[in-house]
Amino acid sequence: MAEGDQLKTAWNTSLRMLAASPKSIHEMKRKLTRKGFASAVIEKTILRLTSIGYLNDEEYGRSLFARYRDIQNSGRKKIQFEMRKRGIPSSIIHRYLEEISDNEEYEKAAAFVDLMKHKLADMPAQKKQRKIQQTLIRRGFSFDCVREAMQQFYDDENR
Repeated sequence: MAEGDQLKTAWNTSLRMLAASPKSIHEMKRKLTRKGFASAVIEKTILRLTSIGYLNDEEYGRSLFARYRDIQNSGRKKIQFEMRKRGIPSSIIHRYLEEISDNEEYEKAAAFVDLMKHKLADMPAQKKQRKIQQTLIRRGFSFDCVREAMQQFYDDENR
């Protein structure tokens, strides 16, 4: 296939992928490579997509950050993992993670403990404590944050 035809095919393929969901530059390169496009064709397609704003790691990173911080109430570690997994550059990840204070992360964890405590009211205390603690860790909260939030759980359970 001629390079011009490959460029057109790569362009159409990338637009279909972006219509399904946003992508990072890294993800788009990986997907186009898997589809068998030549490196030069991929680079030209990526350049065109970024120049018109269809691929923008900064915007995509902001969207991911908001989703995991605000909607899914995740901790720093989970946010970092999800952004890194999607190929967001480290500089962008660190800039967004700096927006989360230790206090904000603790408040989210403590609110989650309160929510789960009431949802699991019929469960034995020890099992409930273990389930809440494991869920906080899976949601990417630091061990210090989990420890502090669980201290609140223990204090409430012992009243």
